[in-house]
Amino acid sequence: MDDADAGAPDAEAAADAADGQDSEAKDDAEMEEEAEEEAREMEEEAELAREVEEEEKEKEEEEMLQREEEAQEEEEEEEEEQEEEEEQQEEEEQDGMDAEAQPDAEVVGEEEEEESEEESEEEEDEIGADGMTAYERQRQRNIARNKEMMMSLSVKQLANNMVVGRCRLTPG
Repeated sequence: MDDADAGAPDAEAAADAADGQDSEAKDDAEMEEEAEEEAREMEEEAELAREVEEEEKEKEEEEMLQREEEAQEEEEEEEEEQEEEEEQQEEEEQDGMDAEAQPDAEVVGEEEEEESEEESEEEEDEIGADGMTAYERQRQRNIARNKEMMMSLSVKQLANNMVVGRCRLTPG
């Protein structure tokens, strides 16, 4: 009977060992499932973060384009105001000439020559030493100001690729 009693603990030990192995296998499987679940959750969080980042980037680009459009509209309004002022000055000059007494026909011809000389002198005055008109100098200043604004907003790539009132997006 001693042998039978001795065999029973071995069977129990073997059963316990098998249960332990099954338990370890279950624990390993559970840990693996938890790790996979964590990986999926991290992937989902990363995807959400990318989507949010893309949305923010799109919003920043839209805001920048809106600011550019507003700056361009302001520039156009300034140009229109300047043109209106010039037209008004010309009208005032013309009114002043009309108010004067009408000179003889010879004098009229001389005045027309003087006016054409004055007009050509005014055109030359508009073109500065740099070879640009006042309008072009103002336009260049506006472009530089807009470029600086974009640089300050960390939109260096777009600022470097800016082309006369439009942005040329480059891949990358």
